[in-house]
Amino acid sequence: MRFFLCAFGAFSLGVPVYAVSSLITVPWEVKQIIDRDRDEHTYFSIPHFFKETDREIRHGFILKPQIQQVPLIGDGSGENSGLSMEAAMEKDGFTDRRNVLLVTAVEKEVEISQEDIQPLPAILGVGNMVSFFSGINFHGPLMNIFIDPAILIPRMLLAGEYPESPDREG
Repeated sequence: MRFFLCAFGAFSLGVPVYAVSSLITVPWEVKQIIDRDRDEHTYFSIPHFFKETDREIRHGFILKPQIQQVPLIGDGSGENSGLSMEAAMEKDGFTDRRNVLLVTAVEKEVEISQEDIQPLPAILGVGNMVSFFSGINFHGPLMNIFIDPAILIPRMLLAGEYPESPDREG
């Protein structure tokens, strides 16, 4: 399976290539977990989600539409967030927003076999904080942690709207 590896301090964060439509550079300063006001996209800052606000964000992954799960399509108010894409597009004020995962810097694109990716121990899932990680891989002294964007983005939505949520343990 192919992954983009992004520098994240002591480890690299792996984003599956199959989930990515395109890669962008981020020349602006990111100040929050979720930004819906910049343009027609919704931006999700992974460093801000992990409370690593001092990390410089250089790249973003525009996700493929099939990776974007409801409630990501809509007016952002939350009241209509349970609609399917087809139902949402029929309502006034709804648009097909693209979701963009903002990351530090893309180091490289690599092929890593599924057999080389180990599931995270269940003990790390206490509080469901790491439920969006799909696995971990060690390559010599380097550690790669892989995310599942389809699970991560709804968690980021919750954290962005309710920053002091009990699931957001420090």
